[in-house]
Amino acid sequence: MNEPNDRNIFECIAERVLFIRGVGGNLGTKVTIRIGKPYTIDNGRNSACPVEIEGLIGRTRDIVGIDPIDALHSAIKFTDAFLSELSLSKVLRWPDGEQYEAT
Repeated sequence: MNEPNDRNIFECIAERVLFIRGVGGNLGTKVTIRIGKPYTIDNGRNSACPVEIEGLIGRTRDIVGIDPIDALHSAIKFTDAFLSELSLSKVLRWPDGEQYEAT
């Protein structure tokens, strides 16, 4: 695995779409979370995983781990923590309108 040439372009391997509750029953702001394919860094000694939270903070710094599985796991934990924190002040909904329960 090699580092991507353009930091903002990555192969997405998982995506979640949520909405921040709008006014009057409107779903509101669309938030798309994308997690990319992990890649090796530091001459193969570590790995990193791209993350994007479109609609809020955009592309984040790549999440680093000791290997691809650790980087992917840490990226998922990062997005879960971000959504949990966001849900303290905002109502998040799935595309069908059902409330999203952050873990």
